[in-house]
Amino acid sequence: NPVMAMDPNLPGTSENQPPQQNLTIEENIINLKQKIYDNAKKITKINKILRGSFNITDDQKEILLKLQENSKQLVNNQKEQIKAYQILLKNLNDDNN
Repeated sequence: NPVMAMDPNLPGTSENQPPQQNLTIEENIINLKQKIYDNAKKITKINKILRGSFNITDDQKEILLKLQENSKQLVNNQKEQIKAYQILLKNLNDDNN
């Protein structure tokens, strides 16, 4: 079963796929988890600024709220990418067994 992906660097899922490709997928999962953690820290920092006694203008507050929303969406997208990689990894492992 071929898996279509937007990223041309993703490994295929053919039966003759070399096992070392699994490491690349696992590394991508690890990297995405790190990015989620980093973005969650950004969201927390933005929340502190918005709740804090910092003197920010309405324009700055609006920008921070947009940044916060974009960061949350990015985290959600990264979580979806992890799910896709996990499915791909499972399919590759099933094909190799």
